[in-house]
Amino acid sequence: MQIDRDDFYVTLFSNASTAIYTLNSQTRFTNSLALPVDLGSTSEWEVGLCEMSYAPPKRMVVQGALYDLVGDVNFLVHCDLVKPQLVGSDLLRVLRTFIAPSPTGQHLFSTIYYLPVTTTFITHITIDITFDDFTRPASFSDVDKTTPTKLVLHFRRTRWEKAPEGINPCQTFQIDKIVDTRSRHGITEDLVKWKGWDSVFNSWLPRSYIHETYGNPPQSVLCHAVQQRLEGGVSD
Repeated sequence: MQIDRDDFYVTLFSNASTAIYTLNSQTRFTNSLALPVDLGSTSEWEVGLCEMSYAPPKRMVVQGALYDLVGDVNFLVHCDLVKPQLVGSDLLRVLRTFIAPSPTGQHLFSTIYYLPVTTTFITHITIDITFDDFTRPASFSDVDKTTPTKLVLHFRRTRWEKAPEGINPCQTFQIDKIVDTRSRHGITEDLVKWKGWDSVFNSWLPRSYIHETYGNPPQSVLCHAVQQRLEGGVSD
């Protein structure tokens, strides 16, 4: 999916993509995006955390009265997309800090801190929520292990530069083969292996989208304005 506007939102859930990322938990998880997001090579982007929710703490009973638990613990939200920044004496890919738990298990951040995005082609996003010692995974509730954690990320373009005349910054991305098929919510989806990309980047796409974009059988080339691949990307 090529982005032709100046901002967009991505919502992540800790219980998504568990068929692929079986170790996903409420505070450490990876979401595989339904469609690869192409930010393009002629602009720069940044991302910030604008909303999150998690399993709220259990209310306490003190002398027969109910009390809401208000937390005072600093947590860090790590994200693999952002440029490392100074956190204490370390360089970490941290989106922001927050104090938890809140009585409702919800945070709507009025002030969003934006950080540069380090890749232009996004197939998955990894989130890791830790205590402020950077290493211990966080835990929001000792009782509720089923309520998913939700994060809403806001991406915005910071600069748009046109490529010099006569230079074509596009690389071509082509379907190599269809490796699997499934039916989800009544929609037939095919698992696409991208030509020149490792199988870890395979994407589930609606068959109707594939036929509309790539033809039937899929053979046409979809051009993305991409100059670089993911860090440590695969070769053709």
